[in-house]
Amino acid sequence: MRVTVDQSALVKALAGGASIVEARNTVPILSNALLRADGEALRISVTNLDMTHEVACKANVEMAGAVTVSARHLREIAGACAAGSQIRLQRADNGRVAVSSGRSKWALPCLPASDFPDAAAVLRKSPAISFSLDASTLTRLLKFSRTAHSTETVRYYLNGVCVFAGEGGPLNGRGGLRTTATDGHRAIYASVPLPDGAADLSRSIIPTKAVDVVLGLAADLGDQTEIHIDARENAWEFKAGDWIFSTKLIDSNFPDADRVCPTANPHTLLIDSAMMRDALRRVTLVSGDRERVVALNLECDCLTISTQSAEHGDASEDVACKWEGPAMRIGFKGGYLADLAAVIADKGVISLEMHEPGNPIVMRTEGECDWFAVLMPYRM
Repeated sequence: MRVTVDQSALVKALAGGASIVEARNTVPILSNALLRADGEALRISVTNLDMTHEVACKANVEMAGAVTVSARHLREIAGACAAGSQIRLQRADNGRVAVSSGRSKWALPCLPASDFPDAAAVLRKSPAISFSLDASTLTRLLKFSRTAHSTETVRYYLNGVCVFAGEGGPLNGRGGLRTTATDGHRAIYASVPLPDGAADLSRSIIPTKAVDVVLGLAADLGDQTEIHIDARENAWEFKAGDWIFSTKLIDSNFPDADRVCPTANPHTLLIDSAMMRDALRRVTLVSGDRERVVALNLECDCLTISTQSAEHGDASEDVACKWEGPAMRIGFKGGYLADLAAVIADKGVISLEMHEPGNPIVMRTEGECDWFAVLMPYRM
């Protein structure tokens, strides 16, 4: 194998799958990237057996071939080379891969390409439900719900985002392609119009780490770029441009989070989402802990956000709002409120629908129904 590739193209190609390769692997080949040079492209694949990322970048292929080298070392080398430079990779006779750029040279140990597992091919054996979404729609759908995912190991089925085609539910009866995630204390739902071909999509739980990879890949695309999705019983595959990303699903049943959605919260708080986010950020500066309770005091069209800490001190801020209800004091985990406020900061006026201090609240954008959040309060 002998190939020359542009530095920026190689950096971008290696960055897409960087989070897939584990820092430490008991199986050495899983620390490597598979390099395949053929035609006019260098194809790079990385896998951890649960997720696989494949990408092609334009290259000058002098001799076709395939080999695997350390993904981390190759990524660091490419990043250290001068912008706009050319990087040459060549399989040497001594069992190493010679990498050079300008006056710099490296020799990396390699393993045979035949040892690299083709995990994606195994996943593609089952039939798929195929549909497409543009990058901005897929990002919006996954980003909202991802905020509420769980990290606990016991209820592992909550460590992801559940995606399905459905009607009804808490989104004012709106159907379509829906996502939901919950950690037991909060739940977020999102919905977009059902794309062609997705009507039979059953509940699939995409792991949070895979969601993050998809969001990162989609961020490098134009908003209207189509991402093709093949949804299978045990795995999903995403394709766009010159990359393909596949991931196994969490093999379990996702709980029916729709049942915890309040249906009759009579009191409504209307507030600008950006103002709420900024106020929470300032107030929680002295809390020192995302787990510390933040109090919302509501009275006469004024929201007072406050927190108290014997170790770090107290803080409060008044925010203008429109409140339709009696005076109320309700507490939430500061980290939960901050996470929600950050992801909806560009939504303009949002509504928080409440009943009593001990009941869950509902958060949504005023006049819209494409997302919906439920947040459990904490005792003050």
